[in-house]
Amino acid sequence: MELSEHYVGARYDTVFTGIPSADLKVKKEEVKGKIKNLQGRLLIKYFPPKGVTVKKLQQHIEKMVTLDNKPDVIIIDYADLLLSHSNKSDSTYQEQGGVYIDLRGMSGELEIPVWTASQTNS
Repeated sequence: MELSEHYVGARYDTVFTGIPSADLKVKKEEVKGKIKNLQGRLLIKYFPPKGVTVKKLQQHIEKMVTLDNKPDVIIIDYADLLLSHSNKSDSTYQEQGGVYIDLRGMSGELEIPVWTASQTNS
């Protein structure tokens, strides 16, 4: 959610191909060849930080499912950057708890695992 679709895609290209990110443009044909041989599909969707709730995310995924594009897993780059839908309290801790509860509920309803990270202030 925090980084552009292009930037995140380049990071995945680096991981999948073993080609350093600085060399991706120069080795574009090699990247395409290696990516073409991978199984599955990867869809990267950018949402602005604090610009979407879990409910809106779920609606997007449900639309994907109706278009016969059900994800095997949903990876969220920092659930902390989602807006809380179920808990609009002033407490950041409580708000974030609401986000994680909403994500768990979405995962269960859609029967799709969700993988995320969290940033803490320590």
